[in-house]
Parts: sequence; structure tokens; C-alpha cells
Amino acid sequence: EVMSLNANLAQLEATRDTLVMQLATLATEIEDLKTSRSDAETMRADEKAENEATIAEANEGRTAVQEAIQVLQRFYGTAANSEVDLTLAQQPAIDAPDAGFDAGEAYKGLGGKAGGVIGMLEVIEGDFTRTVTETEAAEKQAEQDHLEFMTETGKSLAAKEKEEEEKTRQKDDTEGELTTDGESFRSQNDLLKGAVQELI
Repeated sequence: EVMSLNANLAQLEATRDTLVMQLATLATEIEDLKTSRSDAETMRADEKAENEATIAEANEGRTAVQEAIQVLQRFYGTAANSEVDLTLAQQPAIDAPDAGFDAGEAYKGLGGKAGGVIGMLEVIEGDFTRTVTETEAAEKQAEQDHLEFMTETGKSLAAKEKEEEEKTRQKDDTEGELTTDGESFRSQNDLLKGAVQELI
């Protein structure tokens, strides 16, 4: 029986040592997952704030450009119907350089042409609109990716914590058996020593 107890003690010690190593590995993996999740939350919050600021700035820019376009359209609309009062001219227009429009005609500008000021402002307005659309799409995708990451790491964390709990229970049981078998071994060993002493 002493030999059987000794073999059992060796097996229990090996099991305990294996469980201790597995628990150390699990503890590291759990800590890494928690750190990874925490870092992901921080990065996501920063990214969301940056996207919201970008969208707000682009919306403000688009609104300002739309207002400028309206002002210029009103101005050019009024200028198209304007005439110049030549009675206010102080000099004869004989030596004046070519202004690009007839004498007595008001300057109508390039507001309505594609290359004019309004055309450029419409391009800028389109850029602001595209920035808002692309940033909103990127934010939506980032939120989805973050949710998937947190779900997967949450599942993994829960599984590892459950495994850690189970292995801790196994280790505690093994240590309990080691204590009990160790006491039995010492008792049997003492009996064996006593029997040997009697034989001598």
C-alpha cells in the first residue's frame, strides 16, 4: 500500500504542477483580453469623437458655403437686370480700356458660368457633403467592427474565466487529495518502519 500511495502522490503532484502552469497561462490570457478590450474602448471613444467633430465641421462649412451661394445668386440675379447711369460719369469714355461689356451695361460677372465663383462654391459644397457622407459611413462601419470585436473578446473572456474557475477547483481538489494521501503515506510508512524495527 505504501508503494501505491507513493505512486498516487507523484501523480497528484504532477497534476497539481500542470494545473498551476495552466492557471498562470490563463491568468495572462485573461489579463491580455481585458487590456485589449479596455484599449479598444478608449480608441473607439477617441475615433467617435473625432468623427463627430469632422461631421460637425463639414456641416458648418457646407452651411456657410450654401449661404454664400445664395448671396451671390441674389447679387448676380440683380446685376443681370441692372443698368449703369451714365449721367454720373465724370469723364468721357473715349480713352477707357475695354471692360468686357458695352458702355451703359452693368457688369454681370461670371456667377452663372461653370468656372465662375458660384461654380467653385458648388464644388466646395460637394466636397463638404462628400466628407459628411464618407465620415458617417466610416463611423457606422467602425461602430460595427467595434461591436463585433467586443462580442468576440467577451465570449473568449467568459470562456477563459470559466476555464480558470474549473482549473482552480481541480487544483484545490488535487491539493486536498495530496494532503490526505500524504497523511496516509506517512501513517503507512510509520507502520512499515515499526514492523521493520520489530523484525530487527
